[in-house]
Amino acid sequence: MQDLSAIAKSAPQPIAKQSVGLPTVRELEILRDHVLSELKLGKQAPGYKTAQKALNGFISELIGSV
Repeated sequence: MQDLSAIAKSAPQPIAKQSVGLPTVRELEILRDHVLSELKLGKQAPGYKTAQKALNGFISELIGSV
């Protein structure tokens, strides 16, 4: 039977929270445009507009959470 202190020492340790900087609004917009360009849809297509709206909402949520 193993010693409990030996088990505790070998257990995975939690990773310390690290401050990760979020991209700027401009960088997020560039990423959004890149993702949208990969859809192979015209800018007037309903699927394109839906995806654009969803990505814009995502960007707004990210900015609002800062």
